[in-house]
Amino acid sequence: MLLLDAPLHSLRKTRFFKALLRSRFNRPKMFELGFSFPIALRPLTHASIRWTSKRVEPKIRQLVTDLILALDQEEDKGSFFDVGANVGLYSLLVCSLSSNRKIIAFEPDPLNLELLGMTHAQVTSGKWELNAVALSDESGHSDFSQDEITSATGTLFSDEKPWIEKYLGCKAQTIRVRTNTLDQFTDSSQWPSLIKIDVEGHESRVLNGAMHTLERNKPLIILESFPPQKIQVIEKLDRLGYEFADADRWQALEEGTTNLFAWHPEGPLPKIIIKRILNP
Repeated sequence: MLLLDAPLHSLRKTRFFKALLRSRFNRPKMFELGFSFPIALRPLTHASIRWTSKRVEPKIRQLVTDLILALDQEEDKGSFFDVGANVGLYSLLVCSLSSNRKIIAFEPDPLNLELLGMTHAQVTSGKWELNAVALSDESGHSDFSQDEITSATGTLFSDEKPWIEKYLGCKAQTIRVRTNTLDQFTDSSQWPSLIKIDVEGHESRVLNGAMHTLERNKPLIILESFPPQKIQVIEKLDRLGYEFADADRWQALEEGTTNLFAWHPEGPLPKIIIKRILNP
């Protein structure tokens, strides 16, 4: 999410900027970014979102928009699952697009949850549900590497060095968070038709905890994944009969693809509609 944009990326490495993040100048505020409701952000932490909101993942935002509108036209009753909701950009987008669709958001980081709670209070429809949990392949608790600089790269503990340590030279704070599986949030009365997954390297285990839902409901999926996780993700979904496209370029997967769109021929949208969306 524009994390490496200069000069902001260079500024984030300075002691001065890190001190500002802890100052009153970075207290949460409500901002109008073109949604139906205002969104809570920290002015400095989320400067890139405030300054370039229309250019944050534009093709993915358009894809989500087209899919939600198509699902509404098909009178689909499934929910939108926002896995790794961060500050709620995609939850708020879907909330603005679809008056009746339920949104189930999952976010474990307390810093982001504070903002989500403030934004959630502005949404009057009552169709947006927040869950303070990290989705994984089992229920319990786990260490979570918190990103206090950008708030966008926190992840459940892994052998890989956290993003802010790797690129900003900052020590990531480790906290304990609750974990659960996606399958625990679905039943005959609540299921996803579209799932967005952005969990910074934990996506394979999220899918492991969603297998019953994927087999039963065959939802549309948009997810971010880098090697080596990407190979595992594609193999898991391919075995279930999913087809793929690059969510950024709206074409076949390439070696450099990091954002994937996956759909099943027996899923909530007919293949002809998927093809029409990808080839406008």
